[in-house]
Amino acid sequence: MRQMFLALVVAAFGGFMAASCGSSSNNNADMGRDMAGAAGPDMVVVKVNCMGMANCMYTCIGGGTDINTCATQCSKTAKAGSATKWINAVVCGQDYCKGNNDMMAPKCSSPVDPATGMPSNLLCDPGSTFAMCSASGYMSTVCAPCIEQARNFWFEDSSVDPMNPGPPTGMCSMPTSADCTGAKAACMTQFNACLNDM
Repeated sequence: MRQMFLALVVAAFGGFMAASCGSSSNNNADMGRDMAGAAGPDMVVVKVNCMGMANCMYTCIGGGTDINTCATQCSKTAKAGSATKWINAVVCGQDYCKGNNDMMAPKCSSPVDPATGMPSNLLCDPGSTFAMCSASGYMSTVCAPCIEQARNFWFEDSSVDPMNPGPPTGMCSMPTSADCTGAKAACMTQFNACLNDM
């Protein structure tokens, strides 16, 4: 679950290779012969909405894959715009904890990676160094609780059983907590765009 506290590094989701489907030939521009034979149509792949993207992330991360690889893989299964709505909701919740959405003091920070001189993709308690935050056994006391209430409900639902979270529902585990209500107020547009995506 340590990776749940990594900052979501949004990869460029554009530029996927386009393939022409429907041909019975097997050339480089086609995905191969149709499974139904030469005359049949290609199989239709059903694309998922924003919460379908969230469920894909839950399954992917639960399988042990890192958050950024899961985001790239799951975005390929999402309808046009749905992956962007999910990413916007996640990043808004994350930014809430970093203090980027309002004037609150940040509860999370991304320490500078000494190897690159740039902010890392780690989310840590303010004042934590890269070495402290990346050390095995690092325990966040301020950032992790905020991220759990403001962002992680787009990955899982721990409202019923925090030790055995289920698929995401868009609900905080502690709906009346300051971070849940604060993030929902600050990110209402992004959260509603995902929840209402059909």
